[in-house]
Amino acid sequence: MQAQSHELSPKDILSYSNGKKVRFFHVDGEHTPEFLTSDLKLATACIDARGVICLDDMLHAGYPTLAVTVHEFLATEPSLRVFCIIDREDISAQTKYMICREPMFDFYIDQLLRAFPHNIWPLGADFRYEKKALVLARDPQLPNFDDLL
Repeated sequence: MQAQSHELSPKDILSYSNGKKVRFFHVDGEHTPEFLTSDLKLATACIDARGVICLDDMLHAGYPTLAVTVHEFLATEPSLRVFCIIDREDISAQTKYMICREPMFDFYIDQLLRAFPHNIWPLGADFRYEKKALVLARDPQLPNFDDLL
């Protein structure tokens, strides 16, 4: 479904899934705090207990404050957690945040560790949870700064 989130209600979204909450909600919308907040509210209302919200264009050089909007929203929704950052390593294919409800955090991390063991950046992402979120990348190597000396 492609639409402006501020024009939709959860009922509109759920009508496409026969009234069932959704498992995957991808957000690739307007790049303003107001629209992103609207997208996040709508997605949160529509995902089921195991649902995932995928946010596109996070950490985009052209929209550096989008991540701030996400962090501000998450502060109002303590049941949600960023469990993974997908680093696509390209200015035209930007980073994604993957968000789930807190009880699913470990489950999704475990599944990704099994599925992509060679794509895990070893330091993780510190969102100030008890555990760090995963960072997936094509080549997740730490830089060797000794080579620069």
